[in-house]
Amino acid sequence: MQRVIRKKHKDGTYDPDRVYVMVTGANLVIKHQRSTGRVGTQTGRIEKEAPIHISNVMLIGTAGKPTRVSYEVASDGSKERVDRKTGGALPAPKK
Repeated sequence: MQRVIRKKHKDGTYDPDRVYVMVTGANLVIKHQRSTGRVGTQTGRIEKEAPIHISNVMLIGTAGKPTRVSYEVASDGSKERVDRKTGGALPAPKK
């Protein structure tokens, strides 16, 4: 993930429903750029990354592919994240 984009309301407070992320290599779009005057900008077809809504971002599972996450509670009461596709344990998130 490259960066997080948080949109604001008109009063300046952050809107929790408008949070986007830029993910490296995902959601590539092509922008057609024409030359404008004598400025040395890049022209032609430019491939760039577009933001994705945070609800559409998935974790990379134990198989190296995107997966959903479920939680299982062990007999000692500890909670563990589990890969839904393979059933393997996922590491705890970094803080």
